[in-house]
Amino acid sequence: MLKNLAKIYQYEGLKGFFQGGLTSCYKEGAFAGLYYMLYQEGKAFGINNFVAGIISGMIATSLTHPFEIVRAEIQSFVLTKHSISNLGIFQQIQTLFKTG
Repeated sequence: MLKNLAKIYQYEGLKGFFQGGLTSCYKEGAFAGLYYMLYQEGKAFGINNFVAGIISGMIATSLTHPFEIVRAEIQSFVLTKHSISNLGIFQQIQTLFKTG
């Protein structure tokens, strides 16, 4: 792990440690909002709290997982390509769909 941290710092400096941060914020914000809303709605329908939590988590995770994939791709780009991707988030998503 220290070797990878040193590699990131060597190629990109401090800026390299924050790659994918915006995508992570989008993902976490969307997940928390969806989870809370779905959980509250499940409880309002009389679903058991445990079951409402499971269902809410599955749905929220399914809908926000693509952002997690993009975040991981952006963060690993520094280690594999030795440079920061100049693509924006939506361009990165398009590239991921094209390359599989």
